[in-house]
Amino acid sequence: LTGAGLSSQGRLLVSKPSGLTIQSYTTGTSAATFSVEADGDVTTAGDITCTDNSKGLILKSDNGSSFRLTVSDAGALGTEPS
Repeated sequence: LTGAGLSSQGRLLVSKPSGLTIQSYTTGTSAATFSVEADGDVTTAGDITCTDNSKGLILKSDNGSSFRLTVSDAGALGTEPS
């Protein structure tokens, strides 16, 4: 499968109902895999980078409030309501 943001080296594998696996290949390297399981678990063998500092990982507290993780220029971690 190519197009829709995938290069000619990319491959999209869909396994229903167990989830979605995306493998991308670059010449001379091994596959990088990103999986989303049917139960919502996400796994990857690599780093996850958000290139827009207004986006990021959002966690939900026990009472249902949502908070986005933030990082300062000095590397200090924090949260903000999302």
